[in-house]
Amino acid sequence: MAAPSLPVFLVARALTGACYGGVNPTSVTYVGDIVPADAVKRALSPFYAAGGMGVAPVSPWAASS
Repeated sequence: MAAPSLPVFLVARALTGACYGGVNPTSVTYVGDIVPADAVKRALSPFYAAGGMGVAPVSPWAASS
């Protein structure tokens, strides 16, 4: 569904960015709290790998723009 106007789009995008801005620090803190210290890196590796793979499909498009 497209936004009905540019101001609505910008407000929705800003709200989305503000909400998502808390996901990464909260996730890392949660994993750091529940996983033993010697296994934190191993537990966070899939989390960061998935984030990188989520950006990879748009990288060639963004690089050519």
